[in-house]
Amino acid sequence: MGVSVSILIVNYRSTDLLRRCLSSIQGSSVFGQTETIVVDNASPHFDADELRDMYPWAAVLPQSTNLTFTAGNNLAFTHANGDHILLLNPDTELEPGTLEAALGHLRDQPELAAVGGYLLNEDGSLQRYYRRLPTIGDVPVMLLGRLMSHTPRGRRYHMLDASLSGATAVEQPPGAFLLVPRRRVAGTLLHPEFFNYGSDVELCAQLGRQGPIMVFDDVRLKHRRGAAGVVASDFAERLRLWHDLTWAMRHLFETTSRPGRLYLEWWLWIFWLLRIAQTVVRGPLTLRLGISTARRALGRVPPTYDS
Repeated sequence: MGVSVSILIVNYRSTDLLRRCLSSIQGSSVFGQTETIVVDNASPHFDADELRDMYPWAAVLPQSTNLTFTAGNNLAFTHANGDHILLLNPDTELEPGTLEAALGHLRDQPELAAVGGYLLNEDGSLQRYYRRLPTIGDVPVMLLGRLMSHTPRGRRYHMLDASLSGATAVEQPPGAFLLVPRRRVAGTLLHPEFFNYGSDVELCAQLGRQGPIMVFDDVRLKHRRGAAGVVASDFAERLRLWHDLTWAMRHLFETTSRPGRLYLEWWLWIFWLLRIAQTVVRGPLTLRLGISTARRALGRVPPTYDS
């Protein structure tokens, strides 16, 4: 029997959660039809041999530098042989029957371009992590989510009025779980111009041109949002991620009109002024780092992940 699903996982500072994720995969009734490819982005103290001993069926590809979410998944994709590609975050745990349900929906509805996951918090409540594809008017919501999420524009973008019970068309489900028929992918899986942000948005836009993307409430998994390495407690790392977000926003809207690009730049300046204000109370060293990062981000210098 061939490989039905290639499961791609990019790990960064989340090895304890990764083990729980891999154990949940192993418990699936279609486990024998899957292959799992783990790329570790130079996590401190990551022991590839220990992980291979615990999960000998997983291909573990440790890296000497942080390839980021995009390049890590693209590397895993070059090793994938499955008829379906599953993007899966290491901070997730599949509930029993999840993979089976997702594959069943794609089998029964071949017009679907992808199936997203029904993400649950630890208490079993729905995690509101679903988006519409962004327009230029959504820029302030994307940059200042907490401040803007309950405005009319924020509610529309975050799909806060959608119940997500049963089957729901979602233009941009989270990349924490996205099952895609391989025939829907042409060439590279994720656009290489992105780092940690934006490539899943671009992928969903590309898939949405081929068919609907659906979220079903029987494709269930726990998601410990904020527990994985990309949401860093270290402020210098957060500055780098904000730099990354700035880079992604420009690429997402690079084909918009000139007034639209000016509107984006206006909001990027506001975003960075607010971020620099956050560094003031942290002392002169952090302030200098914040100003330096803002200059690079606003000056269109790409973020670096080589250390």
